[in-house]
Amino acid sequence: EQVKENDGWIPLETMVKFKRLSALSCDFDTIASSLKDSTLLEVSEDKLKIRRNPSLEVPEFNEERKKELAVRTVYCKGFPKDDTKIESLLDYFHDEHGKVENIQMRKWYDKLDKEWKFKGSVFVLFPSEKLAEEFLKKDEVVYKDEKLIRKWLNDYLEEKRVERKKSKKSGTKDQAENDKNGDHADKENEESEAEEEAELLPKGATLHLTGMTLDSDLSREDLKAKILEGYGDIEFAFIDFSRGQQEAYIRLGNEELAPKVFEKLGAELEIKGNKLTMRVLEGEEEETYLKKALQDKSKRMGRNKMRGKGGQGRGRRGRRGRGGKRGGYGRGDNPRAKRVKTE
Repeated sequence: EQVKENDGWIPLETMVKFKRLSALSCDFDTIASSLKDSTLLEVSEDKLKIRRNPSLEVPEFNEERKKELAVRTVYCKGFPKDDTKIESLLDYFHDEHGKVENIQMRKWYDKLDKEWKFKGSVFVLFPSEKLAEEFLKKDEVVYKDEKLIRKWLNDYLEEKRVERKKSKKSGTKDQAENDKNGDHADKENEESEAEEEAELLPKGATLHLTGMTLDSDLSREDLKAKILEGYGDIEFAFIDFSRGQQEAYIRLGNEELAPKVFEKLGAELEIKGNKLTMRVLEGEEEETYLKKALQDKSKRMGRNKMRGKGGQGRGRRGRRGRGGKRGGYGRGDNPRAKRVKTE
C-alpha cells in the first residue's frame, strides 16, 4: 500500500536495491542531484524519495505506443566497443545534441567469455520526431574522432529483415562483411527479428515468481488475479506460465512498473497454499529473458505454420502414400512381422 499511501513516492533506499540503479550510484545525494532537471521524475524535498511526475500520464506499451517511439528513435553506430559507458554517452548527447529521453546500448552475449559485450551501436530516443530528424540531417556526427553511422530505427530494422531474408535463401552468411562492419552479434548469435523486438520492449516490466509445487493447480489467471488484487488495475503484456511449472514470468505493459508492483506487494506471496517468492528482473537478466521468450514464440509460430502445411498435405493424400499403397509401418508404428514360409 506504500505507493498509494505516499502519492507515488518510492524511497531511494528501496530503489538502490535494484541492480540497474545501484550499478550507477548508491549515493542518495548523487542520485537526487542527477534528477533535479528531470521532467519525468520528481525528487522529494528531503532528497530521500522519488516518484514519476504526476502530471505525466503513464503510457501503455501497445502497438500504437511502439510506433510512436519508433518514429523518434535513431540507430547510431561507431562507438568504441571497449570502455564505453552509458554515462559518457548521456553526457555526449546532452552536450553536443541536446536532451534525449533514452539511450539503449546494444549488446551481444559472448558464449566463450560468458559475458555481454557492447556492439558499438545504440538506439537513441529523442523527445520529438522533429529533434530526431534534425540530428539525422547534420552533415556528420563524430564521437571520439569516429564518424557515426546514423539511420532511422525503422529503416535499420527493415534493412536487417531484408538481410535475413537473403540469408535464408542463400543458406550462408557473408562473414567477411560482418567482420568489416564489426557486427559480432551476427557471428556468435544470428540476429533474429525476435531479438530486435526484445530491445524495443519496455524495460523494468518483468516479474519472476518461484516456489510453485509440481502438483500445484495454479493458473495464469490465479497469478493475474493476485497482482490485480494487491496493486490495482494494470496492463499485462504476457504471463509465461503453465500448470505444473515451478516458476513464472509476468511481463507488464508499462516501463518501470515492475519495481512499483514489487514495492507494494513485497517479495513473499501466497496463492492457493503456494508460498511464492517474487523479484524484479533487471538489466541484462531481463534482456536475456525477453530475447529468449520472443525467440521461443517465433519458433512456436514456425512450428504451427509447418503443421498447417503438413495437415493440408495429409488431407490431399489421405492416409495412404503415393499410388494408394499403404506406406511405412502399420498401426502402432510397429514393423510388420515377415511371413515365414513353412514346408
